[in-house]
Amino acid sequence: MTDLFNIVAEMAFELPPERLDFIAVQAEKMQTSINISKLKKAWGVNTDSALFERFFANVEKTHISGTELATAIRSATATSCYSTKQGQVELLWTGPETSAVPLRYTEQALCELINAAQRKLFIVSFVAYKADAVINALNSAILRNVEVNFLLEKSKNFGGSVDIDSMQNLKNQLPGAKFYTWFTKNEPNLAVVHAKCAVADDKFALITSANLTGKAMSDNMELGVMLRKGNLPRQLHKHFEALITENIITIEE
Repeated sequence: MTDLFNIVAEMAFELPPERLDFIAVQAEKMQTSINISKLKKAWGVNTDSALFERFFANVEKTHISGTELATAIRSATATSCYSTKQGQVELLWTGPETSAVPLRYTEQALCELINAAQRKLFIVSFVAYKADAVINALNSAILRNVEVNFLLEKSKNFGGSVDIDSMQNLKNQLPGAKFYTWFTKNEPNLAVVHAKCAVADDKFALITSANLTGKAMSDNMELGVMLRKGNLPRQLHKHFEALITENIITIEE
């Protein structure tokens, strides 16, 4: 029975909810697996022949009742719809590729996030330099009146911990952007801005190991996730808003 339930769960992520509901209605009319021919007619246009065959083979093998099968289909559909509502997560990778799992590059996903922004962008990085494709996307965002905000670690010349003055470099390249810094008053130089992430409005978020540098975007081995919609981008957006409102991070003029 477990195999069948796993297949039903797979169906819920492969087929539209309306089609699954129609199959569930037809399944309820099925007294036993002997009546499976009627259910096959309800399947409609087959988008995955392997899934189709596995589903019906397991229905016949388990001798499940039509009511039980309909309940399983509806439960899996509801779970899939709830999961979609909570948001989509995509794995990101920069570095050596394998044939086992196709993954998107960090730079591609970050540029997609920037291009999707309509109102506000917030980007956090330890350092930032030589990320030309990202800078071009950010300039385009500024031109369409998107508010672009950065939180960066300050250079050693200004009390920070990095040799490169990322803030000044980006100010030259992105004159329309806002820049924030964080100081720990009680223990200077013992804590740094080490997070790497980006948020577009409250709908898209990217969390990554990659700094905003050319090497991190194209050469280093970096791992991250892209979050589309759901609660997490909203939470991260609100968190940065609160950091500003509560003066935990302050704007650099």
